[in-house]
Amino acid sequence: MGGHNADRGIFVTTSTYTNDAVSRSRQGANLITLVDSDELVDLLFEHRMGISEKTVVVINAKMFPKD
Repeated sequence: MGGHNADRGIFVTTSTYTNDAVSRSRQGANLITLVDSDELVDLLFEHRMGISEKTVVVINAKMFPKD
């Protein structure tokens, strides 16, 4: 970030962050916001960016047998 004269940054992963990664992101003068997979999905859903909610209906086969 220093090479780009930035005072904050965002690091996004489709996974999760270790405790060490979270600690390191809070060190130093520059603010680094970490966005993990759960938060990424929430943000995409909130801003309606390529993701939507879908209801799935599951039929109980024991209650409604095919025969």
